[in-house]
Amino acid sequence: MIRHDDNAELNEVLHDLRAPLVNVDGFAGELDRAVAELSDLIGQFDTGLPVEFRDRLASLIEQDVRPCLGFLRSAVDKLDKQIERFALGVGVGDTRASRRED
Repeated sequence: MIRHDDNAELNEVLHDLRAPLVNVDGFAGELDRAVAELSDLIGQFDTGLPVEFRDRLASLIEQDVRPCLGFLRSAVDKLDKQIERFALGVGVGDTRASRRED
């Protein structure tokens, strides 16, 4: 069984591992909102933009940025789950930091 001192130190380490995940997840959410706004702007000014420019912007957003954000969020979720499994395995319990749900 883990001693109280060891448990407190392990909780601190797990918290330190999770803190960057919370930040990355938050920044990914901000990027999601910015991409959505860019997409809306492209739609609003559809007739005022040269076709090649509009199509290139839409392609960058849909084929590059959105998939990258998906991979980023998937990696954050995977690491979060691995940290939680480790914490439960050593008897620390739920150590999840608050993460914003979209």
